[in-house]
Amino acid sequence: MWICQRCQTQNRDGMQACPVCGTMRAAGRFGSAPPRVTAAAAAPQMQEAAPNGNVRIGYQPPEDNIRAPRAVRGKSGRLARLTGGALCVLLPVMVLVLAWQQREILRPVLAPLFTGAEAPEWLGWACYGILSLAAALIALLPGLWTLLLNRKRK
Repeated sequence: MWICQRCQTQNRDGMQACPVCGTMRAAGRFGSAPPRVTAAAAAPQMQEAAPNGNVRIGYQPPEDNIRAPRAVRGKSGRLARLTGGALCVLLPVMVLVLAWQQREILRPVLAPLFTGAEAPEWLGWACYGILSLAAALIALLPGLWTLLLNRKRK
């Protein structure tokens, strides 16, 4: 369906001109441009009395079965919060457990990259600890994103 820009009549897609006023169909992206609101269009063009006595003025768009997006509520909201909370806890814990299990393999490789070959042993452990904590903080992000996307909008 397309709407005539001059008389605001709703027309079928197959029609190239408005049957009421004869205006040719605009060549917009989807076959017609949206109606422009001007001073002339804002003035009462047509008036019809509604059954309750109120007067409707101007163009009234057709009522479709289009629904507004529904806010996340109820069970799906609780599930998303539960999932986000679980990810915030489990992913960093898993990273730290993996870092502890692989410490004998990874620490001798990673620590010299940052501290040098002749650094004291405690500096190598400190460097490995800092890298492990940084990895745990990065693993925290998916859970935080899940919780952020589920927050209630006002």
